Amino acid sequence: MKKWWMLMGIVTAWEACVAWAEKVELPKGVPFAASTLSAPEIPLTAEKELEAYRFSGQVKASKNSELSFQVAGHIQKRWVEAGARVKKGDVLAQLDDEDFQKGLQLAESKKRLAQLQKEVAYKEYQREVQLKEAHASTGTAFDMKKSAFDQASLSVDVANVELQMAQTRLGRTQLRAPYDCIVGKMLKNEFEYVNTGVGILTVYESGHLEIHFQVPAPLLGKIQVGQMLDVKVPAGKVQGEARVIRVVDVVEEATRTFEVVGELLTPAPQLVAGLFAQAQLQPEKKSKEGK
Repeated sequence: MKKWWMLMGIVTAWEACVAWAEKVELPKGVPFAASTLSAPEIPLTAEKELEAYRFSGQVKASKNSELSFQVAGHIQKRWVEAGARVKKGDVLAQLDDEDFQKGLQLAESKKRLAQLQKEVAYKEYQREVQLKEAHASTGTAFDMKKSAFDQASLSVDVANVELQMAQTRLGRTQLRAPYDCIVGKMLKNEFEYVNTGVGILTVYESGHLEIHFQVPAPLLGKIQVGQMLDVKVPAGKVQGEARVIRVVDVVEEATRTFEVVGELLTPAPQLVAGLFAQAQLQPEKKSKEGK
């Protein structure tokens, strides 16, 4: 009995398919079983097409830097950690400065010695000047005393330069913030030896954050500077409007996307670089700056 009901169901379904197929015009020469039918596509208007797209992106800093020491040495202390807000001139890290302190002491001693030698040479030169005025000095003796004084004066100048260089080298054992910023990544640890120019940490300016979005290539040319975005940054609990400030008209081959950069209209101090963001285009709305 059960098999009979199943058979009746199959027959009924087949009859329904045949009846429906008689109302549909199939391509000539293509059997019904091999054809593929689909609902007709309704073309989207340009505005609806833009509204249909939601983009994902990332919060980035418009101004960021990778900081490094200008002298080599062992990192003695890191005074900050990732996420710290610092002011311009704050010390962020410190190298072991023992050798640089000794170099400064040596330069200071050389300067004192040079000044002492200059004073002695000056006194001898002045005495020789007096002897010459009294016609009690030979020309050769006078020239020697004058040359010795000139050399002593030059030695003081050299010692001053060496002292300034020693002071500069010592100052460079401290890594300072170049502007008011937030510390990003820590690239090196304490007690590591680093060479000149090797990155120690990254910083970015906290007051100038942008949101970079990857947009599908078909919309290239349809998004303009000044266009408005509805933006949401879940982790930062931020939801508001942003204005398109830059469109990079280059499509990446791997992702088939191009970059659109937006700027929040309302500052959000809680935002930090690296957060995930979402955006929805507002095709009919433009900011005053974009008009």
